[in-house]
Amino acid sequence: MSEEKNIKQESAIGRSWNDFEKDIYTADEIGESDLRVALISEFIHARDKLGISQKN
Repeated sequence: MSEEKNIKQESAIGRSWNDFEKDIYTADEIGESDLRVALISEFIHARDKLGISQKN
């Protein structure tokens, strides 16, 4: 029974992405990912503003 008390209770839905992300990635990896997202978002915004498309 003492083992059951040590089991962490989690929601049936699971943990939040932020909690999970912090457990599996380092702070540097999270920062690099955030930078990639920001750069890609800026590229998309600039392309939309200029009317540039990848479609032929």
